[in-house]
Amino acid sequence: KMKELLTMAREEEARAAEHEFNAAMLLAQTEMPKVPRDAFNKHTKSWWARIEQVAAKCDPIIRKHGFTLSYGMSDSPLDEHYRVFADVTHRANKMSFTKRYSADYGMDVKGPKGEGTKSAAQGSTSVITTARRNLKLMIFDVLVLGMDQDGQPVGGDAIDAEQLKDLRGRLKAANIT
Repeated sequence: KMKELLTMAREEEARAAEHEFNAAMLLAQTEMPKVPRDAFNKHTKSWWARIEQVAAKCDPIIRKHGFTLSYGMSDSPLDEHYRVFADVTHRANKMSFTKRYSADYGMDVKGPKGEGTKSAAQGSTSVITTARRNLKLMIFDVLVLGMDQDGQPVGGDAIDAEQLKDLRGRLKAANIT
């Protein structure tokens, strides 16, 4: 009977930890800022948000709500793909809960015209960086400004309030009204 009681207590503790995880995730997602695209790829002629930009905007909120992320790789069931995963751990009240998220990414050693442009090491580093950024954006439901949504342009503000204030200050300083 003691074993059964201990098992029940552990199960209840695990449910409570998962509940805390979900509640903290909701709060973190609610506070996530929109992330601007801050880098241009001249080969694909597209803008994207660098991992440094995503981290600078999101990591303080992620940590504020008790989350840590760790990344790793495992075998993908898809040919010529890497599986990259993110373990998201939340710790609160001496309890912790971890949830694993993963995505499969194609190997990146060829350029847009199909020619070899990177070594295998450079290609895997590129894939890992892309996967880390994308997993963080997906897990925490972060909107990247200007991202396509089902082939439709994204509506709403192109810049956030802080950027608008900065732009107005620069215009005023240059005597442009």
